[in-house]
Amino acid sequence: MKTVTERAEEQFGKVIFVFPVLWHNWECDGYGYIVEKDGKRDVILSNHSNLYISSVEELHTKLAEYTKVKFETKKAIALATKYGKLD
Repeated sequence: MKTVTERAEEQFGKVIFVFPVLWHNWECDGYGYIVEKDGKRDVILSNHSNLYISSVEELHTKLAEYTKVKFETKKAIALATKYGKLD
């Protein structure tokens, strides 16, 4: 059985970078790929293990989600420590 990286290369071109992608309440699909073929680069993500050509705009959306999660996690830490240790 081929790895997702091997499938990405087979379908879209040479993988030049692999990066984590976080999806809230989502199974699998943990990595994105930057691929290059014929001098053109694409962002490849997956949806339930189905690879697709994405966009830099979608990555910007993911960054906004990560920023919100970071903020909310810091708020949870602050709330938990303000009133003492939660068990």
